[in-house]
Amino acid sequence: MANNTQQVPRVLVNRVSEQAVFPCGGIISSAKTITLPGRNRTLVPTDLRFIIPAGVCLHFAIIPDLSQQSISVDQGYICGPCSDALVWVDMYNRSGSNFELKAGDHIA
Repeated sequence: MANNTQQVPRVLVNRVSEQAVFPCGGIISSAKTITLPGRNRTLVPTDLRFIIPAGVCLHFAIIPDLSQQSISVDQGYICGPCSDALVWVDMYNRSGSNFELKAGDHIA
C-alpha cells in the first residue's frame, strides 16, 4: 500500500541571541527592552531568523492587547523561498506619550 500523505513544508526558526524568545503558537516577542516614542515608528528586534520553504507565507499582525494601547503593527509577510530572514517588527505608537516594551513582551 502506497503512502499518500503529503509532506508538509517546514519553517525553521533560529535564535540569533540569548534574548530571543522562541515563538510559541505563532506569537512573536521583543528581544530587547525598547521605548516606542510617541507618534513615531520603531523597528523592534526579535533576534529570530526564519528559513521559509517555497509556497509558504508567514503573516505578522498586531496582538489585540497592544491595539488597545494605541500601538499598531504594520502587517507584514515573509514568503518563501527565503533563507535566513532576520525578523524585525515595525511598530507605530499613535499616542502622544512614550510606551515601553520589555524584553519578552508579545508584539505580533
